[in-house]
Amino acid sequence: MAVDDIRIKFSFFDHLKTKRLIRQCGIEGAWCLLMLWRYAGMNCTKGLLKGFSPSDIEDAAGWTGLPNQLYDALNGSFIDLCSDGYYLHDWEEHQGYLFYSQERSEQAREAGRASAIARKKGKKTKKLTGSQPPVELPVEPTVELNGNEQSTPYPYPYPSPIPSPIPNPLPKEKHIPEKTKYLDTVFLTDNEYQKLKTRYNSNLDRVLEIYDAWKTNTSEKKRNDIKSDYKSMLATWVKEKLDQEIKMKPKQPIIDSNPDKFKKEHGGW
Repeated sequence: MAVDDIRIKFSFFDHLKTKRLIRQCGIEGAWCLLMLWRYAGMNCTKGLLKGFSPSDIEDAAGWTGLPNQLYDALNGSFIDLCSDGYYLHDWEEHQGYLFYSQERSEQAREAGRASAIARKKGKKTKKLTGSQPPVELPVEPTVELNGNEQSTPYPYPYPSPIPSPIPNPLPKEKHIPEKTKYLDTVFLTDNEYQKLKTRYNSNLDRVLEIYDAWKTNTSEKKRNDIKSDYKSMLATWVKEKLDQEIKMKPKQPIIDSNPDKFKKEHGGW
């Protein structure tokens, strides 16, 4: 991808050489210097103005003032005379991205060619490996007995042309999260504990204590009738219990020995 910009440092506008150029040639001199850099970026990316004369430099910069006035102001400060011609001062340092643009383009072309060759090789290899030659079965040998050809049994078993099926991989073991014991009947995973903590906040310890007491005092038959999600089935009862404690009016939990009556009053388990 071609480079379509040049880099100008913030310090350029306050630099002593820039102020000297403006003093000698006016604001037009600074503008023409930028135009000269623009010309070099488009046509001389290495910063070498090979074969340029002083008048050529002023023409490339768009100078319309007195002849050699801009050249004299730039020479030795913004342009340097070398054996191959005029060279823009410290061009590689200030315009490094532009300076190496041709090298980057060549590297990109080489990488593209290498990638194309690799893709062609990959397709060729896939084609060769994907088409297997037909399997030729051995011909059953025959012997001649009394003028008649008769088949003879194979002296050894031949391998089957069809490969054996690849065995299925072993099933992955299902991860079962570990549970932590909080009370005698309370065992929770980290995820379960965090959900309860979010729901009950500071009342969580009291909720667990109530559940533990309820679990301990409930008969075996009653426990078998209750579903495993105790957070849902005790929510109403726990809320009533907490409200009673806040009001300082203790009340026995609503647990009736008649399951049908309890189910009817409280909307099921």
